[in-house]
Amino acid sequence: VRPAGVASKADHGALSTWEMRNTLVATGPDFRRGFVSRLPAGIIDVMPTLAHTMGLDPGSDVDGRVLHESLTEGGTQIAGPPGREPHSQVLERSAGAYHQRLQLSLYGGSTYVDFGEAERM
Repeated sequence: VRPAGVASKADHGALSTWEMRNTLVATGPDFRRGFVSRLPAGIIDVMPTLAHTMGLDPGSDVDGRVLHESLTEGGTQIAGPPGREPHSQVLERSAGAYHQRLQLSLYGGSTYVDFGEAERM
């Protein structure tokens, strides 16, 4: 289901749901076979997840989270569904005023962009 006002096509470099939703495939002994997650995840989660599978501590200053739900070590999940928080702001630019809207999912201490849109006011 497409949020109201969101274009039905992707455009290189945009924030439509079609560009923000992609596929990540991981394979190996540490990953659950045939598992499909519906939880928010992003490229920022790859490094902490791989570091975890290698027994390395990525440090506390790393953004992203370990994708525990995809791992064979029990497949634990952080309790509760992702929270959604719409954020809006008005941007003033030399070409005029734009209203920009982002919808974010907050999950496991990380923030993910679901989609974004802008319109000239």
